[in-house]
Amino acid sequence: FLKVAGSFGSFFASLRAPAPKAAAKAAAPKAPAVAVAEPVAVPKKIIGWSLKSSHPSVRRGEGDQAALALIPDTRSKACAAAARATRGFQSGIHYFEVKVLMASDFSYVGLVSADWTTQNLPVGRAPHSYGVGSDGAVLAEGIELDRLPVTYGDDSVLGFLLQLGEPGKRTATVFIDGRRFENVLTDLAETVFPAASNFRDPARFRLDCDAVAPRAASEEASASEDFLTAAGLQPSTTRGSEGSGRGHMPGPQPAPG
Repeated sequence: FLKVAGSFGSFFASLRAPAPKAAAKAAAPKAPAVAVAEPVAVPKKIIGWSLKSSHPSVRRGEGDQAALALIPDTRSKACAAAARATRGFQSGIHYFEVKVLMASDFSYVGLVSADWTTQNLPVGRAPHSYGVGSDGAVLAEGIELDRLPVTYGDDSVLGFLLQLGEPGKRTATVFIDGRRFENVLTDLAETVFPAASNFRDPARFRLDCDAVAPRAASEEASASEDFLTAAGLQPSTTRGSEGSGRGHMPGPQPAPG
């Protein structure tokens, strides 16, 4: 009797037991993780002297000293070494300065065009270049146009006020240690870049494309810019250790050959 009662108990217990749970639904496959690229830092454009467009002997200051051009003695090469800026100018009103940290036997500061390639001749004495020599000579593509009544040397500052209008109205007014010389350079090329060179002895130059023009010059430039705008011309388009040892030259010197 007990065996029979146990069998019935087991039978009724099986009826009360919950049904087995269904197998858990298979998890959906995960999408592969997508790699997120790190943001690429855009290099800041250097405004200073161009190593690519300057004579191979020219050295440029490191980092934020890119505006410093170091030109060694080139007497053994029997040539000059010219440096060209990374920034160029096409139209409108612009002003830049070059400080002569160390003057060469003859120094040259001025402009070169986009077609300039003769890096072994002084600025102003080479094709497609315009310059002012430390002896006061005003030069354009190897021709002496004028001779200013001033010279410059160590620690001199040359400022160039560019007024780049239509052909025939593209000029540079030059400031030498504060003295102004109106429209010294004329008929400038379509695109011009600041440039500087030695003759044979070492030289050092510092470029400042963000220099502030002298007040009177700024007011005149503003009036000229208004004129250019009224004429339908683009008012402004851009492309793109301190030494000592030589004093000011005493007076005009014979032009080197």
